[in-house]
Amino acid sequence: MRRTSHNGGFWICLLINIVLNFEGAIPGVILLVCYFVFGIPWWLSLIAFAIWILGIIIWMFVIGWAGSCSSESRPTKNKNPYSNGRNQNPYSKSNERFMPKKPDDTN
Repeated sequence: MRRTSHNGGFWICLLINIVLNFEGAIPGVILLVCYFVFGIPWWLSLIAFAIWILGIIIWMFVIGWAGSCSSESRPTKNKNPYSNGRNQNPYSKSNERFMPKKPDDTN
């Protein structure tokens, strides 16, 4: 997997996750409606919204941690006998056996 050079985008990712997981706000909305209709404490809906947001943030950290545990290894030397040095530097002296220099035409 390709790695990027920056770790930004937490707030954008959180916003996208909130939009995609909007059904998690349903208990908070129901409790807010019950506050206006039945007079239950408003802080119950606030707690429900906070639990929803906290759950999304924890899930983002778990997924980020799991992504950093990749099994990708460091690049190794190409041991494929059929590659014939295709990805070699043509100007390197160690590659003269794959890409011999042209003879000089000095007359």
